[in-house]
Amino acid sequence: MPLPVPFSKTCLRSVDRRLGDTCAGSCRPTRPGGARWIAAGLTSAGLTATAFPASAAPKETIKLVSSLLRTGSARADTDGIVNAIRLAIAEYQGDVAGFRVQYLDWDDALAASGQWAAEQEAGNARKAIEDPDVVAVIGPYNSGAAKVSMPL
Repeated sequence: MPLPVPFSKTCLRSVDRRLGDTCAGSCRPTRPGGARWIAAGLTSAGLTATAFPASAAPKETIKLVSSLLRTGSARADTDGIVNAIRLAIAEYQGDVAGFRVQYLDWDDALAASGQWAAEQEAGNARKAIEDPDVVAVIGPYNSGAAKVSMPL
């Protein structure tokens, strides 16, 4: 059953080799370690809710990560995003495309300043890239932080 592709030039089916079938040519190359950065912004709930059909008997766990401001004044804004992600995963009982989804909520801000920090965002990006179970990252919240993580 083909997966719907909610964003142009993004083929979620080829995000990780474990998902099976190959892409029909509209995909960007997968980063080392099988991790793919997908900036979904405020539509993160739509991505998780529509990207994968529900499926029974998950085989293994895949990870969905968000790298957002979780400390400081912007937390009120990102709480809504995180809650939407969790709600979308819960609507599918955490099982999608034959896999169990584990959601990881990562902070790209430093507690001392309450603002995003380049070193924190780069660390989150590296952590996701190095983990072969991470298939998508939602975020970051700021374009400045995206300038740090996207080149990795």
